[in-house]
Amino acid sequence: MNINRKEMLASLTDTLEQYQTGGASEMIKKRRQDVLRVTMSLSVIDIVFNIVGKTTFPSFCWLNIGMLVLLGIVYGAYLLDRLSLISSISIIFCIILTDLSVELLVISFDGYEKTTLFLLMDAIIFTGMMCMTIVTYTPLLTIVCFLTGLVTSSVSLYYNSNTEIDNFYLFLVCLEFFITYLSIKVKINTVHILKEYGEVRSSENTVLDFFQMDRSQLLGYIKLAQKCNLSADETDQLLNSFGQHAKVNIAGNISMLIKQKEADLERIQKCLPELTPSELEITRLILQGKKLKDICEILGKKAGNVTSQRTNIRAKLGLNPDDNLFEALQKRME
Repeated sequence: MNINRKEMLASLTDTLEQYQTGGASEMIKKRRQDVLRVTMSLSVIDIVFNIVGKTTFPSFCWLNIGMLVLLGIVYGAYLLDRLSLISSISIIFCIILTDLSVELLVISFDGYEKTTLFLLMDAIIFTGMMCMTIVTYTPLLTIVCFLTGLVTSSVSLYYNSNTEIDNFYLFLVCLEFFITYLSIKVKINTVHILKEYGEVRSSENTVLDFFQMDRSQLLGYIKLAQKCNLSADETDQLLNSFGQHAKVNIAGNISMLIKQKEADLERIQKCLPELTPSELEITRLILQGKKLKDICEILGKKAGNVTSQRTNIRAKLGLNPDDNLFEALQKRME
């Protein structure tokens, strides 16, 4: 079967590229879209509550309005295909991180009595955003969230030292560090899995293209090929499963195999005329270096039957128990 290596490599590359932009990445795209919608919805709800006076700091009203406008512009650009999905998520996350950081730092510098509460709330929000970045397979964004939260919270704690919050904050930092590590590992493993699965799909497509079949036809062929003692109709059906080019190649290869087998048996029979046809077949496989298990599988016989015939061959050759059958047959064939 002569297949141009360059053409096969190009085919595999094209198939892999098509796959990587196909089914698996569609799943990732859907998850990213879900995260974008959830993030936008929660942000808008929070901003609206703050604007209507639910927040403790009315001075943040204009900051929240500006944030709402920016989020609307980014999301609108995404809907109009002016921004990619991953760019939209990254920009929206950066806007939210900036808003949280500014609010927390202003509260800390003003010495607000409930700074500790805001610090805990922001730390939880930072952690939640980091978890979302795992779902979107964006470890770089996870690192940005981690570093922004770490710096902002550390500055806030410096101006508002509290023993109880210090201990809890250390736990949050460890948790966020673990989430960052997990995000990176998930990304690496996902890329590895996509690459391996892409290679499998590429190989599958190459096989299907060669046999000119779809998957169901190939499975039907395999099921039929596993049967022994096929009828004439089943044999014809098996051959018709292949494309014309493949059928010609297979027929030629089988023909050559049969001729080679007959020639080997004829040569062995001349050197060992005392052997039966069944013993000649086993002798041919022994001379090929086949072991007992291989011979049983090739001939479809049980180990006891093959062992018995090997014993008969040894007896006809006049071998002692310690003599090597393979070496003795080679000498007789010389």
